[in-house]
Amino acid sequence: MNVNKKIEELLKSFGLPYDYGKFMGSAGKYIVYNCTGAIPEEFADDEPQSETTNIQIHLFCKKNIDYTKDKKDLKKAIAKAGFDYPRTELEELEEDTDLWHICLETSITCGIPAE
Repeated sequence: MNVNKKIEELLKSFGLPYDYGKFMGSAGKYIVYNCTGAIPEEFADDEPQSETTNIQIHLFCKKNIDYTKDKKDLKKAIAKAGFDYPRTELEELEEDTDLWHICLETSITCGIPAE
């Protein structure tokens, strides 16, 4: 399974503009996501049979817009799409950009296809 494709399907259905790594648009609310690592698991014959990918999903919102419903709905959408229920790792107003930055962390475990 392509984890990035699965994340993008989820984000497309959520309805906010999004991008991987860095957003270059000018929307008042947007999402940026990145993968922070993959951990091999479930070894058999010294080979991993699955891999857990850790993902950060960052919600950015102008400081005068209430983001609480978006945060709640995004968490539910992440879990419904098959990812682990996300935890909030960061929720702060960035003074240099006047944007709220909410970082949700989640993961998903997928089998590794046989070669």
